[in-house]
Amino acid sequence: MTRVQNDSAAAIDNIFIDLSQFENYTVTPIISGMSDHDAQLLMISTDYSHVPLYKLKTTRKFNKHTISDFLNKLSCESWNTIFNSEDVNGMFNSFLNIYLRYFYSSFPLKK
Repeated sequence: MTRVQNDSAAAIDNIFIDLSQFENYTVTPIISGMSDHDAQLLMISTDYSHVPLYKLKTTRKFNKHTISDFLNKLSCESWNTIFNSEDVNGMFNSFLNIYLRYFYSSFPLKK
């Protein structure tokens, strides 16, 4: 992004690319007129034309049954390891471990 003001122009952000990997590129300003900041569009041309035949997509299954299972597991937890601690970081880590264990078991990854 560049800032253009009166008779000066300054770069606010920087883009670094490895020219040994990308020799064919262009940078074009995108002037929106909404502020004194102009965006920069970096377009990199490659000769790589391999298109995969399919893409694997990993998702989690959320429905009323899996959500109910998750809420049930959370409600059955005693939470003693969290409320009986004086260490805030330990409390948070205990909570996060319990929460994620139930989250991963109730909403397993599917391909």
